[in-house]
Amino acid sequence: MEVGGVFPKTGKGEKLYWSLIIDDDLIQVGLWRMWDGHVNLLFSSNPVTWKTDEELASGADNLLSSAVEFIPTDSIEPKEVVFGIPASWALEGDVKEGYVAKIKLICQELKLTPLGFVVVNEAIAHSLKISGGESLNGILMGITPRLFEVTYYKNGEIVGAESVIRSISVIDDLKEAFLRLGKKEGSLIPRVVLFDNGNHLSGEIKNEIVKYDWQLDGMGFPSDPVVEIIDRETEMTAVCLAGGTELAEVSKLEPTDSSKVEASDLGIFSDEVQPPVIKEPIYNEPQKRKLVLPKLPHFHLPAVKLPTRRVPLMALVGGLIFVLGFVALWLLTTKSEVELVFSPRKVRDAVEVAVNMTGSWDFSQKKVVGKLMAQTVSDEKTATVTGTKITGEKAKGEVTLYRVGEELSIESGTKLVGPGSMTFTFDNPVKIPTGSPSSPGTVKVAVTAVVFGTEYNLAGNSLFKVGNYPQSDIEAKNENAFSGGTRKEVSAISEEDTTSLKKALSEGLVTEAKEKVTGQDTEDFLINEPVNIKINREDFSAKVGDEATSLTLKSEVVVEFLVFPKDETLTFARQLLASKVDTEKFLLRDDLLIVAWSDVVSKKDSYSAIFVAEGSLLPKLNESELVKKIAGRRGSVVKEYLATLPTYSSTAIKITPALSRYVGILPLFPKKITIITNSY
Repeated sequence: MEVGGVFPKTGKGEKLYWSLIIDDDLIQVGLWRMWDGHVNLLFSSNPVTWKTDEELASGADNLLSSAVEFIPTDSIEPKEVVFGIPASWALEGDVKEGYVAKIKLICQELKLTPLGFVVVNEAIAHSLKISGGESLNGILMGITPRLFEVTYYKNGEIVGAESVIRSISVIDDLKEAFLRLGKKEGSLIPRVVLFDNGNHLSGEIKNEIVKYDWQLDGMGFPSDPVVEIIDRETEMTAVCLAGGTELAEVSKLEPTDSSKVEASDLGIFSDEVQPPVIKEPIYNEPQKRKLVLPKLPHFHLPAVKLPTRRVPLMALVGGLIFVLGFVALWLLTTKSEVELVFSPRKVRDAVEVAVNMTGSWDFSQKKVVGKLMAQTVSDEKTATVTGTKITGEKAKGEVTLYRVGEELSIESGTKLVGPGSMTFTFDNPVKIPTGSPSSPGTVKVAVTAVVFGTEYNLAGNSLFKVGNYPQSDIEAKNENAFSGGTRKEVSAISEEDTTSLKKALSEGLVTEAKEKVTGQDTEDFLINEPVNIKINREDFSAKVGDEATSLTLKSEVVVEFLVFPKDETLTFARQLLASKVDTEKFLLRDDLLIVAWSDVVSKKDSYSAIFVAEGSLLPKLNESELVKKIAGRRGSVVKEYLATLPTYSSTAIKITPALSRYVGILPLFPKKITIITNSY
């Protein structure tokens, strides 16, 4: 990676340097050279972790050793190093006392000469301006496993900084930092640039930021922020660029020697060389100041002096024709394409509406007209039953009846109550013959227990009461024990089994119906929650109480959805949002309108619902006037002007042919400028 044209050409040839980026747990090395006004990154290592000072020194040693193979054969191994450190290591233009010893340890162990240091976030901001041609506007955030270091830039100047110790919730941490900045600065520029020294945390943090609705909590953003990631190689290039900026002004650095461990003792500061300014730690109140780097050199064209001797007339005419031809060629061939990217401003509103199946739409009465779309679906589902029931065999036996008196008939099914209130019934009708005290009438009758259970297997000579007859009238007992009574518990279908199976199958059928209707090729707006579900057929494989281990349900249903025509729906949405749009400044585009429905309630012949509309506002541009204003202007001036447009995000300018790009000026004729607008 090469950064060219930013340093004065010294003509001193090629020399190699090291750069070391260190944070709380990672170290990374870069090998670079500065030659003929360029910084050229030859090698950027993967970061390695460290915990102790010994691991820091050995890690740096291993990284430098791995980089040696990238040194050109005609160059010698460098001994000079530029350090990149996080903002939390710096305080008032100096390295904090606790971190000076770590830098000194590396230099002593590896026999390196320190040229200076730079705070990484300031180096990145400077590098973005050098490479992109415009100052940083937005939030630059350094990420470590322990901290979020958040710095807010406006036109390349630090206007606010916050440090937040990380907790479990990324969003809560960022909300704390952004809220502090928003209170100080008001509306925040919706741009967030992340860097992490290669610890691979930026991707995860970006996803968290992008997913969250920053408009919800009033964080100070006029729209959801655009999130960018600075990769580790770009981060390393920024540190090397800062080092190269200093070297472009001095030819030699000599560190002092002292027994006291100070930042100046390491050669990091000297009277001859001023390092890139270190801002205060981001957990203190920041000062507003710029990254101090040398100004770019001014280029002067030599004055043209007319010779004292007469120049041939043809030569003068030829030179004039050449100059005029070049200017004419530039005017006729130069074209430009200016892409404007906007971050739309969101507007939203909701209203309760009456949904009819006939009639016309009426915004003043909040009436809309829809139609029903029916989808028939069928399926079957089997589930394991959870109910149980008691079954078995009923005890049986024979009872002898004794009676004194006239003949008596007793019906089948008459109850016979024995010991413990256990109840039996007559299997058949019987007649007790006439009997006397000396010779009672007797008859035998077969009986069966009314319920299952072994407890009904009564022993012989048990006494019973017959129906409503007193025992003094009829005496009953069994001469032999009852037998055959058993009891067991088995799986059986319960009410809950049928209810849950019906619910599960119904949900599946509704989901299938949704997929079918949403897959249809139509521009109409569909409420994908059904308003009616009609059952055509419902067949269970068994009924409640049946002994079974599983239950199958076959069902066919008709699912109905509400559908609304596209044109009328968009017109209604525009009418709803009209009061929120400044039509002199903004456009409400149909392709950016979002419509939703909720809380649909069915009535007798109609429905009620909540109609929700959300729109994205883009600035109203008069392109013919705009191209007149930017025609013949330098690209950097055009970008500064366009940045004043509402909801502006970024600009990309393409100038053709290649020769015109070096001039860097847009065509003089407006008709040769094309404006392209995009949004995200």
